[in-house]
Amino acid sequence: NSTSYSASTMWRGPVWININYIFIEALQRVGRMALAEELRSHTLDLIARNEGIYEFYDPERGTPPKRAEPMFGWSAALFIDLCLQLEAKTNSITKRKGM
Repeated sequence: NSTSYSASTMWRGPVWININYIFIEALQRVGRMALAEELRSHTLDLIARNEGIYEFYDPERGTPPKRAEPMFGWSAALFIDLCLQLEAKTNSITKRKGM
């Protein structure tokens, strides 16, 4: 409800993958696993339903704004890590011990 919120202004509203990642890690550290899972799921879905991996996304449409950089390095790296965290719960690919 902030008057400074703007979905299209770079630092006033967009969803940033790196910020979501930090929140997911923090939620796990304080034992809020269900909330961390929910944010991880929404973040992975946001990336997966768009072509390419972007720096940030419109919070209302779930699409990358025109200003967002495509194939952004840290977003791509964090997408991979979030996928590995998700897979680690089932061990369906690697059969390693869960995280």
